[in-house]
Amino acid sequence: RAKAVLDALSASKDKKVRASYTKVAGRIGDSNALPTLRELAAQSKQEAVQDAAVRALCEWSTTETLDDLRKMAAESKNDTFRALAFNGMIRIVRMDNGPDLETQLKVYAEALALAKSPDDKRLVLAGLGHVADARALELAKKLEADEAVKEEAKQAIEQISKSIEKK
Repeated sequence: RAKAVLDALSASKDKKVRASYTKVAGRIGDSNALPTLRELAAQSKQEAVQDAAVRALCEWSTTETLDDLRKMAAESKNDTFRALAFNGMIRIVRMDNGPDLETQLKVYAEALALAKSPDDKRLVLAGLGHVADARALELAKKLEADEAVKEEAKQAIEQISKSIEKK
C-alpha cells in the first residue's frame, strides 16, 4: 500500500494532493515510507507538504522515528515543528514497546535541557514518574526548585521512589 501512495505522491505536483498523500503515507505506518517522509520534512519547499511530513514522523507508531524527533526538537527553527517533535519523542519513550531504559534516560535528559516551558517540563516529569531507576530520580530532583513545576516534580519523585522500592 505504501508504494502506491509514494508513487502517487512523487507523480503529483499539486501541493494539496501531495500533502494528502504525505498524510496517508504516515498513517499507513510502513517503514518503507520513512525515507520519503524524512526528506519531505527536511527539504520540502511546499509548506503544507513539509507540515504533513513532520506530523507523520511525530505520530509514527514505533520507535523508528525517535532519532529524527530528537534532532528536530533540538535543531528546528520552526517552533511548531520543535514542539511537535518534543511531544512526539516523549510519547515514543513512554510507549509500552518503546526504547530500552538507557535510551529513555538519555531522551528524558535531552528533553529537560530542551524544555522551553513549564508544560514541556511537566510532560517530561510525567514520563519520568514511570521510570523505576535512580537516574530518573536524579533528573526529577533537578526540577524540585523550579516554582512553576515544583508540585509535579515532587509527585514524580514520589512515584519514582515508590517504584524503586518495589524493585
